[in-house]
Amino acid sequence: MPDISTDREVKAAKTAGETPVEFTVKGAPGLRLRVTPRGFKSWSLLYTRSNDSKRCRIRLGEYPAMGLADAKRKVTELRARIQDGEDPAAAKQEARTAITLGELAASYLERHAKAKKRSWREDERMLNYDLLPAFGATKAAKLAKDEITGVLNRKKDDGAGYQANRLLSLVRHIYNWGIGEGLVEANPVLGIRQRINEEARTRTLSDEEIARFWHGLDGAAMTDAVRTLLRLALLTGQRVNEIAGAELDEFNFMSGVWTIPGRRTKNGLDHAVPLAPKALAMFQEAFAQSGSRYAFSGRCGPLKRLAGDDAAKPVGKTAATRAWCRARGRLGMDDVHVHDLRRTFATGLGNMDEDDFAIGLCLNHQASRSKITGGHYNMAKYLVEKRRLFVMWEAKLAAVIGEGEPRGGVLNNVAS
Repeated sequence: MPDISTDREVKAAKTAGETPVEFTVKGAPGLRLRVTPRGFKSWSLLYTRSNDSKRCRIRLGEYPAMGLADAKRKVTELRARIQDGEDPAAAKQEARTAITLGELAASYLERHAKAKKRSWREDERMLNYDLLPAFGATKAAKLAKDEITGVLNRKKDDGAGYQANRLLSLVRHIYNWGIGEGLVEANPVLGIRQRINEEARTRTLSDEEIARFWHGLDGAAMTDAVRTLLRLALLTGQRVNEIAGAELDEFNFMSGVWTIPGRRTKNGLDHAVPLAPKALAMFQEAFAQSGSRYAFSGRCGPLKRLAGDDAAKPVGKTAATRAWCRARGRLGMDDVHVHDLRRTFATGLGNMDEDDFAIGLCLNHQASRSKITGGHYNMAKYLVEKRRLFVMWEAKLAAVIGEGEPRGGVLNNVAS
């Protein structure tokens, strides 16, 4: 094996035939310069691993990007680490194959979230929107705490403090899951505090605000589908994402009952909603306008529409929230959130002296459902009771928005 010792010799090194040649370097034990027949040159270090005496090689870099002096300095550094018991080649291979944040997140979604969380799509949305575009290729073990706090602070500064807290919680869950699976060894978000202090909201709409909300939507910059969706959230008290995903086969228009399947409810239980006349008519009109199996359809492009119903999809679960956030300032309702519509429904019925248990059934609250005994008979019995409450609430709203005679006083801002 020929020797070289100067930059000039490195530059002049070449093969004599059609096979690569390796040169040793005087004064740098283990350092090798490999030269191919086409003149490509690269540095490597040969060393003996301390734990099993196995000969190993680690690639250092290419010439001329790494010159002779740089290669010698690198060898000196690596040999010091080898004497301390390290294995640089193994460490480099581990770093090359270590799981990225994108791979960790994908494993979390497929192996955990999709199997155990009904809200896994929201997890996926937050990851794809807030984290993975910037850090998806980053090794999960190398994600720095200041990188995470930078993302969280930007969301908070944009007025999305609650979403920043949700993202922090998600990243913490992903890493804790990864530790349990042996995919990562540490959680980089430990010690990071929530961006805002969260307090239980008690906000409901007064009669005047209900009328302003209802009629103000007519001039708001949003689609008719989203406008109807928001009004139905107030009319029915159901969660916005449940309304947004409503499908035709969930409805019995003869009996006026909408049954939300457990796969789409928060508690995993089927929820029968007996619709009052106005809500029923609004759903029927929504399906007529949608022209698909979804009441609120977000379609693909014009060419894919020709494919028929399969080209349709439900509107995004955040579409109504985003549209309302854009519109509420113009209506003087900056502090009103979409979920406050559901709270207004519950509080309004409570102010009519309706029973909390029956209201809970209308909302599909777990506490109310768990008190039901007697199987199908009691469920049918409570369906009649729920219908009475939905009809009463719709009559109340009709009076407030000017479509009926006034009944009762103002809906007080009472927590539900």
